[in-house]
Amino acid sequence: CELTYEHHDSCAREAHAKGQYRELILHAQRALESASTPTERALVCNRELGGWDGLGRYARTLEAAQRGLRENPVDIEIRRALKSNLANAYYTLWHLVESRATALELLSSYQDNPPACEWDQCSHAFAQYVLGHTHRRLIDAEPEHAARHAEQARSTLQAAAERCDQLARDVHENYAGIARTCRGGIMETEVVLGQRDARSALAEINDGLNEIIDLETIENGDVLESFGWWCIFG
Repeated sequence: CELTYEHHDSCAREAHAKGQYRELILHAQRALESASTPTERALVCNRELGGWDGLGRYARTLEAAQRGLRENPVDIEIRRALKSNLANAYYTLWHLVESRATALELLSSYQDNPPACEWDQCSHAFAQYVLGHTHRRLIDAEPEHAARHAEQARSTLQAAAERCDQLARDVHENYAGIARTCRGGIMETEVVLGQRDARSALAEINDGLNEIIDLETIENGDVLESFGWWCIFG
C-alpha cells in the first residue's frame, strides 16, 4: 500500500534525531508528495532544510526555507520556525545583513507575543543563537564597530545558551550542543572585549577537546558539532 504523509514525516523526524541527514531529506521529499495542506508542505520544507543543513549544503537549506515560507496559509508557529531557520541559512552563507534583519524581526514579534508552545520556544532560542553569532562574525566584518558587536554577541549568546539549557532538559538533548556552541562564541567575545586573556580561553578550549578523544562515544550530532565550533573559535 502507499505510505502516508504521516509515515514519512515520522521517519523524517526519527532520521533527524539520529543525524541521518540523507534519509531525512529522502523522507521529507516523499512526505511532500502526499502533503495535502499548506501547513503540511511548509512543515516538510522545515524538515528537509534540517537535512541540507546537516550535510553542509547551505544554499539548499536557504532554498527550502524560502519555499516553505511561500506556502499560505500556514500555522503561525511553523512559519516562525521557518523564519528562524531562514535566518540561520543566511548566517551560514555569510549573508550577515539578512541574517541579522530576519532574526531581529522574529525576536521583535516575540516581545509582543512571548513563546507559549514548544515550537515557539525552540524558534525563539534559535533566533537568539543566530543573532548572537551574526554579531560575532560582524566583529571582523565591521571592525570599526567591533566592541559594539562583541557586546551584542556576548549578551545575546548568553541568553540563547540559557534557553537552550532549558530546552535540553525539557525538549531534546540536542539543545545541549547548541548551548555549548553559544558558550564557545562567548569566549571569543570576552577576549575581544578585554574581559578574558586569550591564553585562558585557548586552555579551556583545549581541555574541552579531551571530552571527545573517542568520537564513537558521542552519539549526539549537535554536541559533536559544538566541539568543531570551539576549534573554530580558538
